Amino acid sequence: MLDLFFKKHSVRHTRRCRPQWLLQQVQACESRLLMSAVAVTTTPAAGGAVNVTFDGTDADDQVLLGKHYETGLLTAYSFNGTTFRLNGGPEVSSITFSSLADVTFTLAGGNDTASVFTTSVRDLNLNLGSGDDSAFVVDANVRDLSIHDGVTDSEHNSFAIQTFASSFQLRDIDAQFDQGSSQITVNAFTGQSIDMRKVTIAGQNFQNAGLSVNADSNSHVLINGDVQVSQDPASFGFAGVSLGTQQASPGDPGTVVLRKDLTINAPGASAVINGNTTIHGKTDFVTSGFANDSFRVESGAPAFEGAVNISTGEGDDFILLEKFDTSFPATEFHGKVTISTGNGNDIANIGPAMIDGALTIDLGNNGPSGPFGVDNMRLNAVDVGGKLNVVSTGEAVVVISPPAGSQAHFRKDGSFTLGAGRIYVDSSDSSVIFDKEQVFVGQPNRIQVHYIGNVIANPKKRTLTNVDFFTF
Repeated sequence: MLDLFFKKHSVRHTRRCRPQWLLQQVQACESRLLMSAVAVTTTPAAGGAVNVTFDGTDADDQVLLGKHYETGLLTAYSFNGTTFRLNGGPEVSSITFSSLADVTFTLAGGNDTASVFTTSVRDLNLNLGSGDDSAFVVDANVRDLSIHDGVTDSEHNSFAIQTFASSFQLRDIDAQFDQGSSQITVNAFTGQSIDMRKVTIAGQNFQNAGLSVNADSNSHVLINGDVQVSQDPASFGFAGVSLGTQQASPGDPGTVVLRKDLTINAPGASAVINGNTTIHGKTDFVTSGFANDSFRVESGAPAFEGAVNISTGEGDDFILLEKFDTSFPATEFHGKVTISTGNGNDIANIGPAMIDGALTIDLGNNGPSGPFGVDNMRLNAVDVGGKLNVVSTGEAVVVISPPAGSQAHFRKDGSFTLGAGRIYVDSSDSSVIFDKEQVFVGQPNRIQVHYIGNVIANPKKRTLTNVDFFTF
């Protein structure tokens, strides 16, 4: 059987699967060859275009669909020897199309690759089955991109949407991941742009699902609608989102713009917002599990036009809205900012930041069932236009200490209620200003409040309850 198959097919097959060692290898190779051809089905569509479906095998199918790099014709071909059977016909190495409408990849098992480039597709459906799969959409205009993957809990899948030589539009990305780990990356490179409407990622039992949106210098990504990444709360999955630009210096013109809401809802999650990124709608980051969650702003000049809500479950969580490169301007929050870290030994650091609305930080308790550690919170160079409210039912250390030569300014009332712990307001080489009331409460335990340096605050507007107050 194997010899007959070799006679029928090309030398390529002989080189790949010549029997060398054990009978098992020969049998496995023979089975692979018998399943190597991808079945291609076409149906007519409007305007002379065709709908195309690629039905793969359990082999490592590789299908590239786009303008051929030599002929310039719209072609399906492969670099790894995957072959095709068009509408039940003979096995061929490539297929040429005049125009495409809907394209569907159903590639079954194996470590599959599907690529669509330098063409226009109406609806692109990626059903890549089990295995470590990957897909690339490069310089391709697509109306709707639908992804369904993650069949086994051990697989790792990646999907890249990116510019190379031209800008393009992609209306919607709708991804469903059942298991395993999957990553979607959207990259605008070389001064090009990607224009999208919305991105939705949802799953049931995936271990890890990520979305990364990036633009390099002078490149742009615009998402006109919502970005949603969600995971079944009954699972133990983790979701990660990264939005950012690669800014070489302040004023770099690359941008990532989200016109509406960013929503992340999963048992565990992380988010990184960097560079010249603007979110015009609300930002909701909600977790419900025991993971160590994180929400970070580390570099560049992001702006949050709508309200920001960060709510984490149990675990040791990190909310780091701080930047160490002072050459970039402060992060802008034009709505209210609400942070709730749940139980655990959490850290919340903010600044430099301009916050137009209220700032509320609830550090929760320490540990999953009581005060087993200490929460830490730090406000650096911040300007808070609304009320400041800091709460912890466990033990916490709160520090207000802007860097040397900078300022922390609280324009409305500031309230601090801790179950136990200490509060340090340090203006020894900087400036801390409270324009209105300052309320400090220890409940149920007595707490300490330390004013260090020349803190600008009216003592007549200061209320101390169950507090030891010190000045230095």
